[in-house]
Amino acid sequence: MASLILAAALLAGCSGIKTPKADLASHDARHDIPAIDQMIVEMKQDYIQACYMPVIKRDPPINACQTELFQMLERRYHMNYTQNHVDMASNDLFFKDVNTKITELLRKDREVGNAARRAFGSTNEMMAYYREAYKFQTN
Repeated sequence: MASLILAAALLAGCSGIKTPKADLASHDARHDIPAIDQMIVEMKQDYIQACYMPVIKRDPPINACQTELFQMLERRYHMNYTQNHVDMASNDLFFKDVNTKITELLRKDREVGNAARRAFGSTNEMMAYYREAYKFQTN
C-alpha cells in the first residue's frame, strides 16, 4: 500500500510539468523581422527538447546544455528547484546563445541588419526586446 501511494505521488509530481511554448511572438510593424523570429523559435524548440524538458523531469544530464542548466539550478537552488526556477535559469542560458546567433545573422544578412537598425536604437535594446518576447514563462 505504501509503495502504491509513493508511486501515485511521483506521478502526480511529474504531471504538474508544463511544456513551454515556442510560438512566434506578435510584433508591431516596426519590430517585425521574420528572419530573427524564425531563428529564435527554431532555437527555442530545440532547447526545450534537448535541454529544458530533461532537466525539469530531473533526468540525469546527458549533454553540455543539460549539464550547464542543471549546474546553474543546483548552485542557485540546490535540489529544491521548481519549474519557475528552470524558466529563470533557461532565460539566462538560452538567450546567451540567442544573442550570439542574432549578432551572426545581422552580420551575414544585410537586409536583416538594416531592418534591425531601423527598428531598434541599440543592440542592447534589441536583445532585451527579443528576450522579453520569447522568454520562458510557464505560469
